[in-house]
Amino acid sequence: MTEVVNLAANALFPPEGRNVGNVKFFLGSRRDITADDLAQEVLSAQRQIAAGTARRVFDIDGDLDS
Repeated sequence: MTEVVNLAANALFPPEGRNVGNVKFFLGSRRDITADDLAQEVLSAQRQIAAGTARRVFDIDGDLDS
């Protein structure tokens, strides 16, 4: 695995903490995404959460309609 994939995996699945058994990513219509691209998106989301700039979505369907 590349370094960025390892960083994203460690962010999502830390050695201590929650045990995650099943994760799915909705890629939309983009099917040519690489593991590194997806890992970069995960790290970007983590940075936004840490900085307090992420926006919580409670109704994904409603959010997609707007």
